[in-house]
Amino acid sequence: MDHKPKVLFFSTGDSTRSQIAEGFLRSFAGDRLIAVSAATQSVEAGPLARDVMSEVGIDISGQHPKAVAESFREHFSCVISICDSSKERFPVWPFVGNIRR
Repeated sequence: MDHKPKVLFFSTGDSTRSQIAEGFLRSFAGDRLIAVSAATQSVEAGPLARDVMSEVGIDISGQHPKAVAESFREHFSCVISICDSSKERFPVWPFVGNIRR
């Protein structure tokens, strides 16, 4: 059985940044990776994110960000926290490569 690496983009605010990052990874990696996004404040699909990505030819209308609690139940190969780390706090996923940007 072939297991694809799963990458989580985690935003400490609304889901706009993580949705955009998920969309780019899906576009660049194709079916080689599984991209997922999550946010602490709003997990609703952001219209701004959809508009921005459509300008570069990437459709993210089918993406659905996860709630943080839901994402803790899954295993990820890598978690990328998208935040202003000087102003925000973010969780660390155990047993996973954690990257902060």
